[in-house]
Amino acid sequence: MAFNVWRSLGYGVSRVRERPLDALRIWALDSLVIAIMLVTLLILASQGHGGALTASRPGLPFFLSLLTILAMLVAFLGHLCSEAAWARFLATDERTPFFAYRLGTDEWRIFGSMFALIAVFAIIAMLVAIPFILIGMVLGEGGVALPGAAVQLLPFVLLTLLGFLLARTMVVPMLVVRRKEISPFAHFSATRGFWFRLGLVIVLAAGASFVTAHWLPGALAGLAGMQAPGQFHFGVGLPNVWLEWLGGQWPVGPGHLAIAAVGVAGGGFFILVMRGAAAHAALVAPEPEASDAASGARTASVG
Repeated sequence: MAFNVWRSLGYGVSRVRERPLDALRIWALDSLVIAIMLVTLLILASQGHGGALTASRPGLPFFLSLLTILAMLVAFLGHLCSEAAWARFLATDERTPFFAYRLGTDEWRIFGSMFALIAVFAIIAMLVAIPFILIGMVLGEGGVALPGAAVQLLPFVLLTLLGFLLARTMVVPMLVVRRKEISPFAHFSATRGFWFRLGLVIVLAAGASFVTAHWLPGALAGLAGMQAPGQFHFGVGLPNVWLEWLGGQWPVGPGHLAIAAVGVAGGGFFILVMRGAAAHAALVAPEPEASDAASGARTASVG
């Protein structure tokens, strides 16, 4: 089976329709992690705005610091368990147990693989960025400024390139769970035969995400006379940008909760589409032996 752009865009949704109860079990735990983050943010918001909590407990600052650390730990472990649970659901035929989260070999393989990739990419990004920084410094000292169009297009170009990189990176957890091995660079290179189409899927999904996860709730916030968050990111982690926004509102009313729910739901749909595309890519990616054989055949034909 070859990689198909339109099939990959709908793969996550089709898997949820096939096994809705399994998906609901994972979503329930994802929602629990989000709820813990939300309660933490609301407590911190009440502290920052002189709420009743401040007057009732003199030792609260230490409690809040401890609460923040625990919430960050819950977010990290929750994200790791969520990634593994969705990988098992989307990229394998494993049944989802009643309690979908677990801390086992899949989770730690994903952590090790992603840590290795992020470390290497960070070093590469620094090496690539240094020449541009030096050129900018030289131009600035010489009184030369980049054209306005170049300055405006640069973030768009960088985001597009990041989308193609993120597309291949998101396949790694799927292949880690599917192949049950830590081989991050082999998993990353497994999509080299269709990397452009895979990146195109993520860029298209990111464009749709801007509408569902940022523009729509932002428009609702504007109609309600509220200030929407000025930042937008395509990350799949926690907390969501709308939860961060909600934590900065005080007092919090039903309108704030409804707008944050729209933003979180829009972001969640985008994450499902991205994970579905990554799972479809993992299913059609050639096994290492087949990939090596194809590379050897191409080399022999050239020689």
